[in-house]
Amino acid sequence: MASKGKGARKSKTQNLDGQGGPVEYRLVSGKTIKVYPVSSRLVQAIEERYVIPEPPVREIPTIDGDVEKVPNPNDPDYQELVVELNEGRGEAIFRLIASQALVDIQVSPDDDWVGELQWIDPTWEPPDDLRQLKIDYLQYWLIPSRQDWEIIMFLAIVSTALAKEDVERTLQTFRPALQRHIRQTLGDTFAADWLQPEAGDEPGGAMVEPDAG
Repeated sequence: MASKGKGARKSKTQNLDGQGGPVEYRLVSGKTIKVYPVSSRLVQAIEERYVIPEPPVREIPTIDGDVEKVPNPNDPDYQELVVELNEGRGEAIFRLIASQALVDIQVSPDDDWVGELQWIDPTWEPPDDLRQLKIDYLQYWLIPSRQDWEIIMFLAIVSTALAKEDVERTLQTFRPALQRHIRQTLGDTFAADWLQPEAGDEPGGAMVEPDAG
């Protein structure tokens, strides 16, 4: 149990049951959501669908008059392909998280935030598809923090393989490696275009606030 003395901090995650089921997570905004595990088979299928191939090679002359084939990751066509694959993978993972991990979050065209967002950005029009409307709500309104998305992705993808009491400790211990893996899963372009970092979202910064012992 967390100490209630001076300097005690609240954990950002709470185990709602002993194993399986959702994890309760407190967003940067202070709001609390439930994050459910997603299908590992679907995650694997997405990863396999968007595997980035090896770069093409180019020939360079050697000092003995021969030629050597070396990787050419700067090839424009290859770079364009990498961007497309990263975007596709990131958007597919995002749809999976919205559909399975954040299943409790529901939206309606009549929600107050719809009118507020249109007032802020008159160019935005609510999509007819409720699934896309939910994605807009998550992206623009409820969870704009990149830091939150990194943790939500971890909880959704990895928590199926962890006992709930290990979730908080794993977040603390393996944060840098997890953050790199999650950003690769999101795709650099997707993270840059969809999830703008907030002030204080520095690499290696604190991801969760552990209970004070």
